Amino acid sequence: MLQTYQTRLRRNQLNNGLCSEDYLQEYGEFFGQLERKLFVQFYVNKQTVSSIKSTFSNHHGITARQFNSLRIQLEGKIDSVKENRKFKIEQLTEKIIAVERSIEKHLRQKEKWQEKIQKLTPTNPQFENTVKRYRNIKFVLHQKKRKLRNLQQKQAKLQYDIQVNRIRICFGSKALFHKQFYLEENGYKSHEEWKQDWQNKRSAQFLVVGSKDETFGNQSAPYNLENELRLRVSHCFEGKYGKYIYFSNVLFPYGQPFLDEAKKAYIGITKGGRPQKYFKAVTYRFVREQKGWYLYATVDRETPDIETTNLGGAIGIDLNAGFLTACEIDRFGNPLREWKISCQMYDRRKEQISASLSNGIQSVLLYAKEKGKQVVIENLNFSKKKAALGENNKKICSDVIGICFCPIPRNHPIQGEETGCRCSVY
Repeated sequence: MLQTYQTRLRRNQLNNGLCSEDYLQEYGEFFGQLERKLFVQFYVNKQTVSSIKSTFSNHHGITARQFNSLRIQLEGKIDSVKENRKFKIEQLTEKIIAVERSIEKHLRQKEKWQEKIQKLTPTNPQFENTVKRYRNIKFVLHQKKRKLRNLQQKQAKLQYDIQVNRIRICFGSKALFHKQFYLEENGYKSHEEWKQDWQNKRSAQFLVVGSKDETFGNQSAPYNLENELRLRVSHCFEGKYGKYIYFSNVLFPYGQPFLDEAKKAYIGITKGGRPQKYFKAVTYRFVREQKGWYLYATVDRETPDIETTNLGGAIGIDLNAGFLTACEIDRFGNPLREWKISCQMYDRRKEQISASLSNGIQSVLLYAKEKGKQVVIENLNFSKKKAALGENNKKICSDVIGICFCPIPRNHPIQGEETGCRCSVY
């Protein structure tokens, strides 16, 4: 089971008057440039990894492991684009179906009002209102057909990209790229100020891939027993920063025991049947954020043993406005206990709300572990419903998504009575 833990890197002074953040900044920009060049060679020029790895590494002064880090990060972005494209096609398909149904409904309404107009004379008092309703329906029908055409064009474009295996990536995000056309609205005083943010966004992170057959699980950034991280400097920066950058006393607030466990070697068997020393592979991602540079370590930890079962019942959790509701049942489904856990959500930051929910859920999990019962939660997926919301009546849109804010849900397992809640999530 892969887990990622983070910590903030301290700023270390180097012997030549520079600091560790100077190298991270320069290498981040360099890594971003190489990533975009590699994207061109892989997905525009259609070259293979084996044909360009050696020449690309030698030309740009990077090691084979640094090249693999480039390739793996780029492949991750490519896979993300492909999966997101499939999701968009599914969403567009649902929207197209909803718009087509809406067009059919408006066509029937158009025919209905057209028949009413034919039965009325111009002198009839209802004639003017009937004509007005007819024209409104024609206008709505015209807009629905335009919307359908646009959705079909978007879907066809995505399907064509899949057929020809075309990948579109905006390094730095499309949202930030378009902000340069509306500088004042986005809080920029000049185009140079936006350009600085754009360049920072494109150089804000880089990956260091590890392997189990390398010392401490990562050849380019070994994390030793003294909690010192040694980062391998790229060849083209060795004259300025030396061969290595050292980060001393690197500690992770969460997950430190698992990273310490990854430092311990074990004896494994190679494909040839010979014994060999291995470590757990650790992959590091260096990310620049507002407060400085952060280190994200991904390590493979053992999956904990299952200590609960649903044979003796279960414990259900329901999310409400400002509190969690937990209900314990026996193996026959009979309620045994119900309790509420306060979770402050109003006038709080997103991080504070997440921490409050985490504390509440943790208390339920500890109780479930003590009782040996599994925890059950709702698996609500409104992606298809949300895609068709634009064609539904506005009066019912508030009922098909969101959280029920009623104090007691309808058909409550304890109360067993109607409370007036009409939220469809229940």
